[in-house]
Order: sequence, then C-alpha cells, then structure tokens
Amino acid sequence: MPAPVTELRGLAGVLLLACAAFAPALVGGFAYDDSEAILHNPVVQGKLPASAAFGQDYWHHFADAGHYRPLATLTLRWDAGLWGTDGRGFHATTLGLHLCVVLLMGLLLRRVLPESRSAILGLAFFACHPALADSVAWISGRTSSLCAIGGLVGLLLMLGRTDARASEKRVALGAALAPFLACLGKEEGLVFVPFAILLGHWYGRGRAAWMGALAGLALAAGLRALALGSAIPAAHGAPLGDLPLFERVLTGGLAWIGGLGLVALPWKFPPGQGNLQAHSLGPAGPWLAGLFLLSCLALAALAWHRRRHSPVLAGSLLLVLASILPTLEIIPAGEVFAPRYLYLPLLLAAPLTGALLAQVPRKILAVLLLLWIPLGWQASQPYTSRAAYWKARMEFGEETPMGWNALGNAHLEEQQSGLARLAFEHAIELDPSYSRPWVNLGTLTWTELGPEAAHPILERACKEGPNNPAAHANLGALLLKLQQPNEAERHYTRAIELAPGRGAHWRGLGRALLDQGRRGEARTALETALQKLGQDPACETLLRRIQEG
Repeated sequence: MPAPVTELRGLAGVLLLACAAFAPALVGGFAYDDSEAILHNPVVQGKLPASAAFGQDYWHHFADAGHYRPLATLTLRWDAGLWGTDGRGFHATTLGLHLCVVLLMGLLLRRVLPESRSAILGLAFFACHPALADSVAWISGRTSSLCAIGGLVGLLLMLGRTDARASEKRVALGAALAPFLACLGKEEGLVFVPFAILLGHWYGRGRAAWMGALAGLALAAGLRALALGSAIPAAHGAPLGDLPLFERVLTGGLAWIGGLGLVALPWKFPPGQGNLQAHSLGPAGPWLAGLFLLSCLALAALAWHRRRHSPVLAGSLLLVLASILPTLEIIPAGEVFAPRYLYLPLLLAAPLTGALLAQVPRKILAVLLLLWIPLGWQASQPYTSRAAYWKARMEFGEETPMGWNALGNAHLEEQQSGLARLAFEHAIELDPSYSRPWVNLGTLTWTELGPEAAHPILERACKEGPNNPAAHANLGALLLKLQQPNEAERHYTRAIELAPGRGAHWRGLGRALLDQGRRGEARTALETALQKLGQDPACETLLRRIQEG
C-alpha cells in the first residue's frame, strides 16, 4: 500500500480515537466557570462588537485577571451565535478544535519525521490522553487548542509545499504568524518562538526565522500592552504572588512532578486546577523540586549535545522543556498547576513519545491506546455540568468553602434552591469569613423571603468581603429596593472601584443617582454602562426617563 495512503489511514484512526476518548463531553452543558465566560460576557453574546475582544481582558466583564485571549472570546461568540445556550454545540466546537490540532501536527510531523509509524504513535498518545480532558472536554479549556492551532498554522506556512525551497519571505511570515496567533490564544504561545527558530535553522533559513519570530512576538506583546497596559503576562491575585522567586520556582517544579505522574498514570485525578505548596511533600518537597529543575537542565544539555545526531528528537525535547517554563511560576500564574498545562508539552513531545512507543510490541500498544478511551470517558465526565465538576472535586477530598459555594450555584442553575441553601450554609460553616456564600445566601433569601430578610445577610457579606464587588453590588441592589438610594450609591461606587468592567454596576449606580434626582451624573453612569454592556433594555429605559424629564 502506498505510504501516503497508509499515513492518511493512520491519521484518520488517530482522529477517531480522539473522538471516542472525549465523546461524553458532547452531551454535556456548562461546567466550572463556563456560564460566566459565555452567558455574562457581552462580547460573546454579541452585545458589543467582535473587535472589543482585542481591546480588553478575557475576564473584563467580571474583573480583569491578566488574561489576553481574544481568539477564545471570538470562538465562544461564534458558538453563541450558532447554539445559543446549548452547551452541546460548544463542546462539539471544543472537540473539533482539538481534532484540528491533531490534524495540523500530523501534517507537520509528516514533513520532519521520516518514519511515519512513530509519528502516528506519538500523535495518538497525545490525541486521546485522558489528562487532556481539561482542555478538550471543558468548553473554556479550548484556549490550549487555539494556542496550538495558531502556532501550527504559522509553522506549516513556513514550510510551504516544498520545504527545501521555501523562500526567506515565506519563512519570515510563517515564523511571525506562529507566535503571534498562538499568543492570541493563550500566553503559553511563547513556546512557538523557539519552535519557529529551530524549524528555520533545520531548513537553512535561520536568519529569516529569527527575524519573523521576534517580530510576531513583538506584535502580540504590543497588542496585549495596548489592551491591558502590560506586555508581560501576569495573573492578578496569583496564589504565589507574594513569595520570592526561588520558592515559587521550587513550588512550580514540585507541581510538575505530579504532572509527570499524571502523564504516566492518568487514573482518577481531580478536574481543574490545583494549588500545591512547596511543603506538600514535607521536608522532601523542596529537595524533590530542586532535583526536578536540575534534571530539566541536564536534559536540555543532553538535547543540545545530540542536536546534530538526532535533530528532531533533540528539538522535541528542547521544546518540551521550553513549554514547561511559562508554568514554573517565574512569573506568578493564576494557578500553580492544572492538567491543561500538559497540552502543549504532550503535543511537542509527540516525536519523542512516538520513538519510544515504536519499540513497544503492537499488541501492547493496542491495549494501551484502547485503555485510554475509558479513562478519557472518566476524565471527561466532570465537564458535563457545573454540579458534576464540583462533585468530582469533592470526591478527591477538596471539600473547601469555595467548592461548596460553587456547588450551591450549580444547584441554583438546576432550580434546586433547597440544596443550594444547604450548600451555601455549609460553606459559611467551614469558613465564616468567606464572603461569596454570604452573597449567594443573601440573594437566595431575597428571592424566597423578601429584601428585609436578606438585608442583614448581605450586610454580613460586605463585612466579610470588603473587596468583593459582588457583595457591594448585591447590597446596592437591595438598598434600591428598600428605597435607600444614598446608601446604594455608596456600595455601587465601591463595586465599580473593585471591578470597573462590570456594566451592571454602572447601571445600578445610574439608577441610584437618578432616584436622588442627580440626572446629569445618572446619565453619565448609564452611558458608561451601555459602553460596557452593549445592548441593555434596562439602561435604555432609564435613559429615556432622563430625556423625558
């Protein structure tokens, strides 16, 4: 059978395996923070123009988090236009993006690896690995796939149809697009700078690759700086932000030890992020983390030494190590570790894993890959709903106040107010100083028993969470209901100070000012709200009241 036909069949088989591994997500809805990212984002909902995605933080509609991911916002907008609030369509797109990554990487490996079997095996190991459920089965986890797609499109453009004759202009353009598009998907797209440079040197176009890759990175950094005020990725409220660099890197190294264990044994692991501390393994933790970092340096030296004898494998190892760097807490991140951090390293490791798996007997390989499918089902299940997500987290001993509060919100989405109240009360019992369950319990009480009964609960929410914008905004709304616009203004003003991107806060402030007869100030606040929210009937009604005198 001709080699191209064999390769196409192998690639088709890998795509089918990936579909089978993450199929349970296709019948799911919104999980974790999907609702907040989709239903409450005016850009995603089409209330603001698509161009707004390039000019603001990914979480600007709640509170800026230091994330610049316009491609994620735009694909969610596309899905919202197609599917409305049907999570199944969003899941289908997320899986489709992962399949695009597999296809593009398969095309790239076909160009750089002479042995097609090892390329297919490495790609299969990546495509259906259960740990990737965090990126493939979770709607908001698509940022990893978008990052990879952008980078791979640029790299394939570098090669053209006949890579040996690729012009310097083509190489420079592709090398520029690779990090530029990748960084518009996710911050880890930085790894496509060395990827483009290595590929350029491989085909004798190193200078053009250097110039293009650095230009693309500069352009992406410039867009980010214009939108967020900083060219350097930095998460707001990072859990390790107050620690010195050495301790942060040790903690990141320790987290990656667990990550490598997850790659080898993806069996019953918690979904979502995990915030490990350097003392997680007791006194041995820092030593193990240091050993991990030294091992990375040794592997980098080995890869550099072997770059002429095995250039593809050496390059793969160097890129894997480079892809780990952004998550080593050199710059504090929003989470210390999450399974989705494995997406790019496993993708870039495809030549290495393929070479290793090619030495394994075929029958054992078949069993391994078929075993990946039920493990993928197991890993995908928590991403079918918010309740399933938090129940899965709690099964792994994470019965935290945050978890119970989130489970309460999930019960509210399922219209189970009794269970929601119990969950909020349990969260408060675990940590009375955690303000979010106080907010949610207050709003639930308002709905069921009226504003007077909710008033002391929301007052307590503001006391426990003076820097929680939701606490102030909800109390402001209640005070308006109780015809206390002066006090409502004070709380809405504080909510805006804490989260200026939330249009609902500006709308509430406008109403409080209007109820006090301060029409000019109310108009300004309401016009600001419309800028944040786009179309909003409530704001438009209040503005008409002002115009009518």
